Amino acid sequence: MTKKIIGDVILHSLYLKELPDILKDITVSGDFYCYNNKLTTLKGAPTYVGGFFDCTYNNLTSLIGAPTNVGGNFHCYYNKLTSLDGAPTYVGGDFLCYGNTVKFTEAQVRAVCDVKGDVYV
Repeated sequence: MTKKIIGDVILHSLYLKELPDILKDITVSGDFYCYNNKLTTLKGAPTYVGGFFDCTYNNLTSLIGAPTNVGGNFHCYYNKLTSLDGAPTYVGGDFLCYGNTVKFTEAQVRAVCDVKGDVYV
């Protein structure tokens, strides 16, 4: 049985170094905000987010642990990403990944993720 959170999860600006284990293997019907923390990994993130997923302004070097399916926009800009490993396989909105250690191309993003909206690199 899949655990589900109805609504949004707001964990921004809490100086988190990792996500709480309780979020692992859940679905979130709304938005998931974990921006402006000190995250080095997305381990423990929900597997599905029905709205936006925002992990900007952290210390992420990869996206391993990110949701596999995001119904809205996926924001991972201003991190320290050196690879797109772990990126969602589907994003229903836009994918924003500028301002990272590696400057990715739109083609690189679309090669690993089915993005229905625009890609901002």
